[in-house]
Amino acid sequence: MNSYVHLGELKDRMNISGSADDTETRLQAEAASRWVDNYCNRWFYLKTAVKKFDVHSPKILTPHLVSVSELALDTALTQTFTEVVLAANYLPYPYDGPPYFAIRFPSTSVYPALIAKQSYMARVTGSWGYPVTTTALGVNVGASGITSSATALTVSADAAAIIYPGMTLLVESEQMHVTAVATVTITVQRGINGTTAAAHAAAVAVSRYEFDDNVVQATLIMAVRLSKRADHGYANRMAVGDLGSIAPFAAVDPDVKQLLHRRRRMG
Repeated sequence: MNSYVHLGELKDRMNISGSADDTETRLQAEAASRWVDNYCNRWFYLKTAVKKFDVHSPKILTPHLVSVSELALDTALTQTFTEVVLAANYLPYPYDGPPYFAIRFPSTSVYPALIAKQSYMARVTGSWGYPVTTTALGVNVGASGITSSATALTVSADAAAIIYPGMTLLVESEQMHVTAVATVTITVQRGINGTTAAAHAAAVAVSRYEFDDNVVQATLIMAVRLSKRADHGYANRMAVGDLGSIAPFAAVDPDVKQLLHRRRRMG
């Protein structure tokens, strides 16, 4: 669950000032975000997950890996994963990642001789997707805090000009998806992308995720296209003033193709 552009960005791009179509516009941004994921054969946000791999070589293939919090091996093939590997004994690859697509064991570790004897299983706990940054929003969790089940996050100051529907917030280690904003009350979906909904005390900082610039621009273009096609009933041709009718691009928008050229994961 995420959107690479928030409602405020998309409305600015489309010169929309009213709020009557906010829900539809937000959903178009989310749909455009998933189109980008599908086109690139990867996603550009962070998911927390535990993944298991069957391994038949000296390296563990780990597509979309961003960071590792624990690596455990099962050389007996019993799915017990009793062999927890210290961080000094493995190397994510490529070395200029993330994202990483493999974990290798350096020759100085004790594992190459062990795992070369047979097939084995690996369990990787970590973050998956694509590197992102976070930005502090200058507001905190409000005086009453928030329980693990509440969907209304009260913040310490009016957030209508800094938090928008479609944003992904980070509060401690929990990700939240914003669906509505009313002054100091933020309506959110809790514990998204594999994170755990938890109670948060008053004064805890609230941050937002910032996504890859090229991905954001490509998503904006695709969201605008979706909106304009919706305005014309998703017709194959559109009337454009004195120009008569035009046919929109049937394939990938050339600007989107250029923006995402180096972001696509082939195969």
